[in-house]
Amino acid sequence: MASQAPIAAPDSFSRSLRSLSRRWTLDILELLLERPCRFSEIRRAFPDLSERVMWERLRELTAVGLIRREVDPGPPIKSTYVATDRAADVHTSIEGLRGALGLGGDGTQP
Repeated sequence: MASQAPIAAPDSFSRSLRSLSRRWTLDILELLLERPCRFSEIRRAFPDLSERVMWERLRELTAVGLIRREVDPGPPIKSTYVATDRAADVHTSIEGLRGALGLGGDGTQP
């Protein structure tokens, strides 16, 4: 039997795409592209989104540089999530992909 080449670990591009394709990620990103939001505002915008999943998505988006968390030392301490310039670039690319696939903004055929 011929030996097979080892499977390469996913590169950062693949990891980023997987992260973007997870449920709620693009919803949160699009909200933050409209305006900066506090955790509670994001929570109210998506009532079906569990707090645990929201924390995960915010961490993932921060890790890939699409959002940043700004902390106002207060008192009281306030955290605001802000979309980065990179997020705007990614959003433009996603909209281009939607157009190329003939999909509407909600992922459905027009």
